[in-house]
Amino acid sequence: MFSGKKSKIVTSLTINLLLTVTALAQTISLIKPNAAQLQYSQAELGAIIHLDLEVYKPEIFWKDHMGKEKISRALPLSLFNPSKLNTDQWIKAVKDMGGKYAVLVAKHT
Repeated sequence: MFSGKKSKIVTSLTINLLLTVTALAQTISLIKPNAAQLQYSQAELGAIIHLDLEVYKPEIFWKDHMGKEKISRALPLSLFNPSKLNTDQWIKAVKDMGGKYAVLVAKHT
């Protein structure tokens, strides 16, 4: 493939690369998860529940507002009136599906 001087350069670079990778592999210890990360990974299945004003105005899609005014600022706070909100039902659904955790995201930007 390579001949003469190019072949020697490619061979030299390849050997240097292999030696460097081997040396690094021997000196870098493996990064191990902490106790909380292990517990989270063992949970296997859970739910992340997003609740924001947009939930009460489903005809508004976030993609229509990319780069524009934040949707939550465009909607009146009076929309948020969760008179029939049943968070116990949410947790029951997570448990029924075999979930071990649930995270409620009430607002994010």
